[in-house]
Amino acid sequence: MVYAFNGINDRAPLWEHLRRIAGTIDGPWAIAGDFNCVLAANERVGGNVPSSEMEPFRDCVADCGVLDIGATGALYTWNNKQQPEERIYSRLDRVLVNKDWCDHLQDLYAHFLPEGMYDHTPCIVSSNKQVQGKRSFKYFNMWGGSNDFIPIVRITWQSKAVGTPIDIEQAADIKQKQIKELQDQLGRDPSDMQKRAAESEAAAQLKQLAAARDIFLAQKAKHKWVQDGDSNSAFFHGLLKQRKHGNRVFRIEDTFGRVCDTSDQVQDAFLDYYKGLLGSSQAIGRIHRRIIGQGPKCSPEDCAALMRPVSGKEVKDALFSILDIKSLGPDGLAAVLPRIVYQNQGAFIRTGKAYDTVEWQFMEELLKLLKFPAEFQSMVMQCITIASFSLSLNGEMFGFFKGKRGLRQGDPLSPLIFTLCMEYLTRTLKYAATKYDFHFHPMWKNQRLTCLMFADAVLLFSKGDTNSMMLLLQSFSTFSKASGLKISPAKSNAYFRGVPDHIKSDILRIIRFY
Repeated sequence: MVYAFNGINDRAPLWEHLRRIAGTIDGPWAIAGDFNCVLAANERVGGNVPSSEMEPFRDCVADCGVLDIGATGALYTWNNKQQPEERIYSRLDRVLVNKDWCDHLQDLYAHFLPEGMYDHTPCIVSSNKQVQGKRSFKYFNMWGGSNDFIPIVRITWQSKAVGTPIDIEQAADIKQKQIKELQDQLGRDPSDMQKRAAESEAAAQLKQLAAARDIFLAQKAKHKWVQDGDSNSAFFHGLLKQRKHGNRVFRIEDTFGRVCDTSDQVQDAFLDYYKGLLGSSQAIGRIHRRIIGQGPKCSPEDCAALMRPVSGKEVKDALFSILDIKSLGPDGLAAVLPRIVYQNQGAFIRTGKAYDTVEWQFMEELLKLLKFPAEFQSMVMQCITIASFSLSLNGEMFGFFKGKRGLRQGDPLSPLIFTLCMEYLTRTLKYAATKYDFHFHPMWKNQRLTCLMFADAVLLFSKGDTNSMMLLLQSFSTFSKASGLKISPAKSNAYFRGVPDHIKSDILRIIRFY
């Protein structure tokens, strides 16, 4: 247990003491208590955290080879109990564990309770032993490096195979022990040519296994391999352990606010949420042809380019040009979009819920009204509507349901289709700007600009009067009813300059209504 001092310099002896202890530990080790310091800036709310305060703690954690144990409950474990406007919350209390702890006591987690009348939250370390369910199949890049890969795939592709996964790390360890034994024997009798040949062959096999292991660990850790330095898997082992502990979920509140703390309850809570998000559809409003008429449509030349026959060689060349573990990007649609989409889209909204809640009926009707070829519309909608989902939680696959709306994350087609969806918002706002009682923002009057879209933000501009703001919000409401996309109030802000206070109040009332 630790209890750290408040001052940065006063905590320095503690960090050095923990480093000395780490050097003597052989087995599972946990450090718990009040560290009086945060590891990241987002672990404090209501006050700034200088990097000079966090860095000594971060360095100590790295030097000791420890990481946060899986945790549930309160994220901020301390607050100063001041008045609401002066309240500061911080994550000062935590449980740090080493690799041996993760290996042998991985079912233990920390739960932080509400603080009650105290300033710190109590912590309980509990066990949540779970039976491992079915895991999903994943392809590992290391397999492709083996000369036997293609022949094995060719033979087993048409047969039913039953077996256990290859443990690449164990195979490398076994091969290393074999080399050591051969080298010991050669040390006693270096003239044995048979053992020399066996040792050389084993060394070549170990080199191949070590390279495969590095690729395997890098892929599992989802981290780029360090280009320089030793080929050392300890770096990846640390990342893997951290990801495994950070990704585990033991307790959660469902959509009704009920605490779920058994494996079945947690799975049901996730499944109910994602079925509601992705496995349900809502009635939508129609797309207005007058709004579509505010911009260009797919020209006959673009239609011909989109439907140009593709040879088998082009498909093969495109697939074989993909680097590393990247996905292939769509070609033709990306070339057509700049001639249809207004350039106020610097990028596209990429928040998960934005993708997840786009209605399929809206996308299908939009493609039709923008005059994309009928066969192209059919192919796009087939790609979108075949989506089915299972969930992965704590390494276990469960649930299965058919998608009914949304665009799939990671699909190279999704950002382009979403760009088209947001084009309808641009045209809706352009149509509103033609009304006599709409006034452009003074800075953008000459450009007749009403919106900019970049990354995860949509910026709306108008003069600071109630009529203009009403038209902007009515336009967004029209877009929302057609597309299924909605404003996120928690992520939205209004900015004023040179607007009288009484008009500000009126505009804010209008915004709250919408």
